[in-house]
Amino acid sequence: MTRLERFLAQSRGEYRRMSLGLHRMRELLEKTGRPDKAFACVLIAGTNGKGSTARMVESVLRRAGYRTGLYTSPHLVRFSERIRIGGREVSMDRLEEILADWEHAGLADAEGGIPAGEGERLTWFEQATLLAFEAFRSEGVEFAVLEVGLGGRLDATNAAEPLASAIVSIGLDHTEVLGATLSEIAREKAGILRPWRPLVLGAMPETVREELRRLALEAGAFPILAGEPEGEPRDFSYADFTKLSIPLEGRHQLANAAVAIELLWALAVRGWPWSETELREGLAAVSHPGRLERVEGAPPVLLDGAHNPQALEALVRYIQEKFPGRPVSVVLAMAKEKDPRAALGILGALKPRWYFTVFPNERSLPLERWRELAAAEGLTGEFFEKPEAALDRARAETPPEGLVVATGSLFLVGGLREALGLDSGIA
Repeated sequence: MTRLERFLAQSRGEYRRMSLGLHRMRELLEKTGRPDKAFACVLIAGTNGKGSTARMVESVLRRAGYRTGLYTSPHLVRFSERIRIGGREVSMDRLEEILADWEHAGLADAEGGIPAGEGERLTWFEQATLLAFEAFRSEGVEFAVLEVGLGGRLDATNAAEPLASAIVSIGLDHTEVLGATLSEIAREKAGILRPWRPLVLGAMPETVREELRRLALEAGAFPILAGEPEGEPRDFSYADFTKLSIPLEGRHQLANAAVAIELLWALAVRGWPWSETELREGLAAVSHPGRLERVEGAPPVLLDGAHNPQALEALVRYIQEKFPGRPVSVVLAMAKEKDPRAALGILGALKPRWYFTVFPNERSLPLERWRELAAAEGLTGEFFEKPEAALDRARAETPPEGLVVATGSLFLVGGLREALGLDSGIA
């Protein structure tokens, strides 16, 4: 087993073993010579939309000629999807070399873990983040766009010092870790702001945005409230820009684009300029697999990793707008810590046929629980041990003019993308 294979194997059970905090990350950044100081960066947090926003910002900066790094999570199929340099996934060989360097320097123990402090080790996500920072440094990245993993205040990415930060949205997710109210979650995400630096705030309940604006001012940051673009994703206007286009589905992507443009403006006045042409070309080149991703066929398949109420509501609105009146089948799997009852209620607006399944991860909600929930809600459905079998049955039983939707988890979507042969060339 290679060092990288050993590291990847340690991801099993990571969510259950999660331990938030910055002290371990800061200690290892010092021991490795502060790789995070080798590049400028922005931090992007949010319940939903932070991945799309990060991709937009990176794409424009890359078009502007900067050597960019992009760090996102989770991955759909390969770990290397999380770490991109100049728009391309980092090579697995390069990651193996970094792990070997740490081992030879005495940073890693015999099991491949990285000790930190009194009897602690870096968590798996912290080690992944450290890998990204070292890959960016070794590959000469000038500017890195960092998507926060969970929350903000205690997330490993927050050990870096951003030129600007953004909170794209606030919704109820990871409540067992971040808090049970929007206000509590907002305060956790506000931990990514920095004094004397911009903090862009996206579309969210006005009371929450006002609270974040106040927190930013109290901390000496400069809050920027993103506006509302006009138009559709393929043709929209924002501020002084008209006829902009993003090849991402769903009107919610307009709000993400507004945050990206405000972030880019904040960077331009801080020494990272770009032109209007580069903005247009960068936005037009963005991709984000597994988010309202359509697979043509009869019926077509829509793959979407929505896994919290806010994202599921956006999915339902999109289907009602783009596929009105069509029969819908839903292939559904979710993680145990999510709210499956809420998902059933939201997706129930589509009056779908149900195909319940599980994904190969200990976090998956088991089929027995789906059977209990379906019975309690008076739903009839079919149950499958393998997602591919659920999708095959849904496609076979849905009329050609209908729609099959696979949703509830990025774990589900990643596996189905691979099964459908969509994995190659993820950009």
